[in-house]
Amino acid sequence: MMGHGGARSGSVSGRRSAKRVSRDSSPPTLFGGLPVGPWRSIVTLAVLTLAPRLSVGQETPDPTLGRTLYQNFCVSCHGAAGEGSEMGSTLAAPSVARQSPRELATTISSGRVDKGMPAFGRGLRPAEIDAVVAYLRQIQREAAQGGGASAPAAESPAPAGGEPSQGERLFRGKARCAECHSVFDAGGVIGPHLTGLAERLKPGEIYEAIVFPSQRVTPGYALKEITTADGRTIRGRYRRESESTIQLLDATGELWTTYRKAELRSIKSAEGSLMPEGLLKGLADDETRDLLAFLQQLK
Repeated sequence: MMGHGGARSGSVSGRRSAKRVSRDSSPPTLFGGLPVGPWRSIVTLAVLTLAPRLSVGQETPDPTLGRTLYQNFCVSCHGAAGEGSEMGSTLAAPSVARQSPRELATTISSGRVDKGMPAFGRGLRPAEIDAVVAYLRQIQREAAQGGGASAPAAESPAPAGGEPSQGERLFRGKARCAECHSVFDAGGVIGPHLTGLAERLKPGEIYEAIVFPSQRVTPGYALKEITTADGRTIRGRYRRESESTIQLLDATGELWTTYRKAELRSIKSAEGSLMPEGLLKGLADDETRDLLAFLQQLK
């Protein structure tokens, strides 16, 4: 569900012309594709080296520094104006605006495992986290004055009613959602993590994401299509594209394969989502309501 799907792609073997450079187990990633661990440490160091720094003895957090850090670490999930997305909540929402600066700083530093948010305290100093909080307050003030996140578009009507507990059984069983999506760290890894979905999307938007999966693809889940030297076409989620190589995710969602561009016939952006349409056709009307009721209570 939610902006992806089930197309399969193979990896390059020794007998194929498009030679594989490496195969490695997929590391945990931040929303938007930034890998956790050594790679994030390198990126963090680069960003913080180039970003404006707090002066020694400066007591007031600097929203200019906060804006730089926000754009590098937060915008892919929460949006440029804090409007939110499928991957991150709306930062101007009352539930967020009510939090104290210290509560916001604690969330940024410690992360939210239940919602897939990493702990940025591993790479940012306390003063830099305070700067991000200062910038969040600026976003919230602009939104309150009408200059921030735009009002959401009218949502499509979704079937009402339903039993969430029955919906969870469908999610993990008949509807096969858990083969690709995880909730509370249980399920598949090919598609976006769905914990906190109800805080990011309205009921009608959740329904639209299932019925029209290619209408709005989750950031970090865009596709590339490559053609190998022996004529095979492989379509899948990609990352770490450089001038010489590109990595594509295999159909299991666990293995990234690196391809040399010089050994590919073509490479292009692919339209739509890996998630197929018509996933609700195998469910009865009451089952669809149950499934939606479960998804709508994921907070």
